[in-house]
Amino acid sequence: MTSFRGYVRELDSIRAVGSLIVMAYHFWPATHRLARCYDALSMVGWMAMDAFFVMSGFLIAGILLDSREKPHYFQTFYARRGLRILPVYYVVLSLMTLGLCFVDHGSGYRIFTTQWGSPFWFFCYLGNVVISLRGFGPDKTFGPLWSLQVEEQFYLTLPLIIHVCNRRTLSRVLWSLVVISPLVRAIWALCDPMIRWTRCDQDTCAGLYTLLPCRMEGLALGALIALRFRGGVWDLPRRRLTVFTVISLSATLVIAKLGGVHWYSPFNRTVGLLLSPLACALLVLWLICFRGTRWTSPARVPGLAHLARISYATYLLHMPVGNVVKLMLTPHWKGYSHSFLAMGLCIAATIVLATLSWFFLEKPILSLKDRFTVTRSRLKNYATAGSAA
Repeated sequence: MTSFRGYVRELDSIRAVGSLIVMAYHFWPATHRLARCYDALSMVGWMAMDAFFVMSGFLIAGILLDSREKPHYFQTFYARRGLRILPVYYVVLSLMTLGLCFVDHGSGYRIFTTQWGSPFWFFCYLGNVVISLRGFGPDKTFGPLWSLQVEEQFYLTLPLIIHVCNRRTLSRVLWSLVVISPLVRAIWALCDPMIRWTRCDQDTCAGLYTLLPCRMEGLALGALIALRFRGGVWDLPRRRLTVFTVISLSATLVIAKLGGVHWYSPFNRTVGLLLSPLACALLVLWLICFRGTRWTSPARVPGLAHLARISYATYLLHMPVGNVVKLMLTPHWKGYSHSFLAMGLCIAATIVLATLSWFFLEKPILSLKDRFTVTRSRLKNYATAGSAA
């Protein structure tokens, strides 16, 4: 296999399927007779988050590695990233905050601030830090935003690391991050009597799950894949890679189940949170190596690319959309809480709104990215204009 750069259609399936799993997990009718499936979905749900982290590390590191020799490296990266993630994030976050302030005469906002703190921590991407300090997350509408805080904090540091480190040093730094995160979780669990190897609840272990130092391995593994594919020839034995990928995914599911389905079980919040990103990283490698073959044809199903494209807005919108649908349906539908039809309505409404967000907000803003970055052609124009003056 030669060095690799570029778009891999098969990788869209990870983001697309992951977003569907997260929505199914959050919208699952817990009172239904199939409520047992909720535990299994919970396990797959937190594994989907690790897949998102691996993909984010892979994509962002690839962009940075391909552009670090170009002029205005930092300006270009942060401008383009800002245009991609900030507009829709702040629009949705503002609407969620306004909903707390005005629905039911602002009682939601008063309860939110009294029990947890100001929602404006999420505006400065520090919501996950406050979750750790408080020991529990805010309401379910804001709760899933912790993962976006982790990613943005990683984006603030990764450009500098890639810019100042040579290839060998960068590889060592990234592997160190892979090792540090499980060590931090293990040391934290040993030192904190509240969460020592006991079966404590989700809120008690919030910091182990939401802080960047505790969740770096997935992002670092993704970045390592991007770095390795840009280092010349990398011959991966396909049969062996397939075996390792199947074994790692199966072992992660089985071991996580034995250790307790939920991420906050004693085993999963330490070792399990390492096994999951390793399995997801192998899956990314497998999809890249088998791209374009019949083995990955299910990952090229029409529609997955669109679901991947809107996955960011889907993640932002799904909880507030679910709350709105619940408020609209509950007074008129007594069976709402145990209906898969309601779950389907929430997922469909989220996808529709995320699609509208893409075409009418995100895509038009992204078309302006060249106006906020310095390209080679613009540099040439500036130089010509300067010499003429």
